[in-house]
Amino acid sequence: MNGDMYTFEVTGSGAFPYRLLSEQFCFPKSNDDAANAFENAGSHRRINLQSSRIPNAKLWRSYGWSIVGVINHCIDKEDYNLYHTWPC
Repeated sequence: MNGDMYTFEVTGSGAFPYRLLSEQFCFPKSNDDAANAFENAGSHRRINLQSSRIPNAKLWRSYGWSIVGVINHCIDKEDYNLYHTWPC
């Protein structure tokens, strides 16, 4: 994957807005975050997510969840010469 990767934390309670995972092109950062998103639905919780796009704070807020912070990571472009034998 090339480009930017964003890590962000959302906080909220109640049912996790799982449809935002596909709309925001994001996924839980760890297995614990995935379990926390879909278990403990009645409690207030924090979930770390990763995305290839900047998260939309207004959209998350419309579902009752807030974005706590966003960290931008740059992913280096792959150098195919490191592991390919040419010619193929």
